[in-house]
Amino acid sequence: MRSVIFLVMVFIFGGCAFNKSNLKNAAIKGNEAVVAKSENYILSDPTDYNKIADFNEKILEAYKRTISNANSADVKTGFVYKIIPKGIVNPFSEVRVECMVQNKYSGKYGVKLCNKFFKNIEEEFK
Repeated sequence: MRSVIFLVMVFIFGGCAFNKSNLKNAAIKGNEAVVAKSENYILSDPTDYNKIADFNEKILEAYKRTISNANSADVKTGFVYKIIPKGIVNPFSEVRVECMVQNKYSGKYGVKLCNKFFKNIEEEFK
């Protein structure tokens, strides 16, 4: 009888510990960055380092403007971007800009924020 009670207790507490580890994993997955949207850009003169630096500055300005206009502090903390060289001969002849948000915001909030970001990029280049 004691062994049955002991096994039941081990099962109950073991299940609680297992569920607690799953909750931690779910929280980690909710905080990891995922790509919500990406756009490719072709640089006009990829051999001119001043134009590459100017491109990076304009992307940064668009990011700052997007952050300053965001509604929620939680969304602000999870929003980042990444620039990836994609050119064949010269890596900076074409670049991909990826808008990344926390996984938990990757639905409608993340896409909405990324759309604003890419709209701000377009405004920077007009």
